[in-house]
Amino acid sequence: MKVRIESRWLVALAMLMLPASQISCGDEATDNSLGVNNVSPEGSVGGLIVDAVTLNGIKNVTVAVLAGGKVYQAKAKTDANGQFSVEKVPAGALIVRITPATESKYLPVNIAATLANAAGDFPLANSTLTIGPVGLVPKAAATEAFRVQILTPDGAPAQNVTATLTASVKYVDYKTGNPQSKGNTTVSAKTGGSGVVKFTGMPNFKSLLGLVGNGITDLVRVKIPPQDKNADGVFEFLGKEMVYNVMQLKDHVPTIILSNDKAPAGLKIEAASVAALANKKGPRQLSSASGPLYVAFNLPINQKLTSVSLYDEFGTRPPNLPTTTVSGNLLQVNFKGLKAGAEYNITINASATVGNKLLHGSFGAPFFTPPTSASAKVTSSLARKSSDSTHKDYNTVVITFSEPIGTGKPGQSLSGPNSVVFFGYDLDGSGKTGDAAGERGNATSNKSLSIIEKAPPGKAGLSGFSTRWQFNIPNTSLGNPLQAGTPVDLIFSRINLKVERASGETVPDMTNLTIPAS
Repeated sequence: MKVRIESRWLVALAMLMLPASQISCGDEATDNSLGVNNVSPEGSVGGLIVDAVTLNGIKNVTVAVLAGGKVYQAKAKTDANGQFSVEKVPAGALIVRITPATESKYLPVNIAATLANAAGDFPLANSTLTIGPVGLVPKAAATEAFRVQILTPDGAPAQNVTATLTASVKYVDYKTGNPQSKGNTTVSAKTGGSGVVKFTGMPNFKSLLGLVGNGITDLVRVKIPPQDKNADGVFEFLGKEMVYNVMQLKDHVPTIILSNDKAPAGLKIEAASVAALANKKGPRQLSSASGPLYVAFNLPINQKLTSVSLYDEFGTRPPNLPTTTVSGNLLQVNFKGLKAGAEYNITINASATVGNKLLHGSFGAPFFTPPTSASAKVTSSLARKSSDSTHKDYNTVVITFSEPIGTGKPGQSLSGPNSVVFFGYDLDGSGKTGDAAGERGNATSNKSLSIIEKAPPGKAGLSGFSTRWQFNIPNTSLGNPLQAGTPVDLIFSRINLKVERASGETVPDMTNLTIPAS
C-alpha cells in the first residue's frame, strides 16, 4: 500500500522537530511565513588502525580530522584494539590524519574522505563515517636504508645531488577484507661525499612480501632531476629515472651515472611500445586496437608542438584522429575506430626545449592491431587481378589474407629457392604430379609469391608485412594457363625464411586453395 504525505503534513512535522524559539507565528493578517533556521550537520569519524602485515590493532596512535579549516582531535589515542573516535566533526570533505607515536615503526597516513551531511533533502544531525580497517605499513629501520651511488661521467662521486625515491604503497586498506595498496611513499635525500644517497623512512618491503599481488610490490622509482651546474639555464644533465626491485638487490648498491655532460644534439626516442619507433627490435603489435601507444623521449616534449599522423596499409587516413597526452618525456597516444588485425603507419612530430634551443624530431614506424581473437587462424581468399581477358595482368592472382603476414623484411618476395607456391597439376606433361618444380609433392618451386606493399605517407616506411600477395598462373605443357579450380598450395614450412604474423607466430601451410575463375 502506497502512502502519500501531503506537503502541509511535512511542514507540521518539521515544526514539531524545531525548538519553540525557532517557530514564528506572527500576526495572521500580516505574517503568513514560517521561519526555519539552517542546520550545520555534525557527526563522528571512527575506525580501526591495524598492522598491515599481522592485522593486530595498534595502540597509542594519534588521530586527527581536518575539516572546515579546523583540526578535530580524538579524545584519546587508539586503544589496545586500534580503535579511535573523533566527535563533533562538521560534515563534508575532510582529511583523516593518522600519526603513529614518535618512536613508532610505522609510516604516517593521510586519508581523504567525506562525512555525509544530508539524507535526501534532510540534514543529518549525527552522521557517522567509518575509516578502514587501515593497515599501517611497517617502516624500514635506518640501518636498512636503500642506497644508490651517483657518479659523474668520469667516475667521481657526485656530491650534494638530490634524488627522490617513490614506492607505490602508503597504507593498506582492508575495507573489503582483502588487502589493497593505497597511496605512494616519497622520500628525498642528498648524496654525501662518496656520492651515495641513503633513503630512510621508506616501507619495510621484506615484511610486505606476503601481500604481493594486491598492488603491493618491492619496486621503487629513483628520480634524479635535471642538473644545471653553472646556473646558465642549460641543463648539463637532463635527469634520469631508474626502477629497482629492492629485495632482489639485497645489499647491492646500484650505480647511476650522470652521463650527459652536454645537452643532446637532437631529440630522440629512448623506448616505445612499438620498438621500431626507437630503432629497436621488439614488439610491433599493440595490446589492443585502441592502444595506448607509449613513447619515451630523451627530453621533455612540448604538448602544443607535438602532432601525430596515421595511415592504414593502403595509405588511407582513418576517420578518427589519434588523441595524445604528454607528461614530461612520455607521450601517450590513444586510438579510436581502428580495425582488428590490421597494419597502420604512424608518424610523430615532436619538439623539446633545451635552454634557449628548440629541438625537433620526426619519427615513424609501422604497427599492428591484434586480431579479434588470439586463437583465430589466418585465412585467405583468391581473386584475379583483372576480369578483362585481354588485360596483361589477367593471369595474376591476388591472395588477400585476413591479417598482414610477411618476413618483416621490406620488399622480400618468396621466389627462387624460397618459393612456396605449388600446384596440383602435371605441369610438364610427364603423366604424373610431383616430378617437376612447382608441382604438388615436389620439394621445390620456381613460381614466386610476391608481396604487394605500398609505401605509406610520412616516416613509417615499408614493414615487410601485407594482407595482399600475388602469383602468376603458370602455363601447362601445352602452353595454356592453368584453368580455374586447379588446386594451389602455399607451403611456408619448406623455406628457411620465417613467414609470420605481426605477433611473431609462424603462419602455417595453406593447402587446397584453388585458382579463381575470371
